[in-house]
Amino acid sequence: MLVLKKIRASTLMETMVATVLIIIVFMLASTIMNNIFRATVQHSPQMVLERTQQLEYELARGSIQLPYFEAWETWEIEISNQKNGTANEVVLKVSEIDSGKQITSRIL
Repeated sequence: MLVLKKIRASTLMETMVATVLIIIVFMLASTIMNNIFRATVQHSPQMVLERTQQLEYELARGSIQLPYFEAWETWEIEISNQKNGTANEVVLKVSEIDSGKQITSRIL
């Protein structure tokens, strides 16, 4: 009759300590995940790239005039004409104020 063998129970204090330890581990894990997610979202250039696409569309439609400057959230956006030999190019420069990151592209 191995099925009826008694299992030693734990005390209330042991159960409370184990519960508190599990809660602390989950709190630490959720805090770490939250910090990683926040840092990823804050330093991602995806939002500013979407804004530059909007500006390129407005430039193609003629609703903005060059040179164009804009401060957008923590980014500075500059669109200007530059001469490349005999041809004129439209250059879009995006730089982050805090970290100094720069993204440069040429618009046809």
